[in-house]
Amino acid sequence: MAIQLPDPIVPTAVVAIKRLYPHVDNIADWQTRQSIHLAWDRIHDLEERLQAVQATQASILASFSALLTAVAAIQILAEQAYAKTQQP
Repeated sequence: MAIQLPDPIVPTAVVAIKRLYPHVDNIADWQTRQSIHLAWDRIHDLEERLQAVQATQASILASFSALLTAVAAIQILAEQAYAKTQQP
């Protein structure tokens, strides 16, 4: 009986999201507008990275669950093999 182990975990790539800059155009001072624009860029960057990490975490949990299932199957096989060695 072959035990199927999970595939290696590969980090999820960061996917660009649509960048919106609410109310930035309404700011008259160009320095303030630029600072707020940069702040929104940072927020969007963090959101993209957060979504990638969450997707990777889901992949890790799925692989861990599959690994636990494989370990349980191996334990059963080991117990059966041990029981056979104990028979006269």
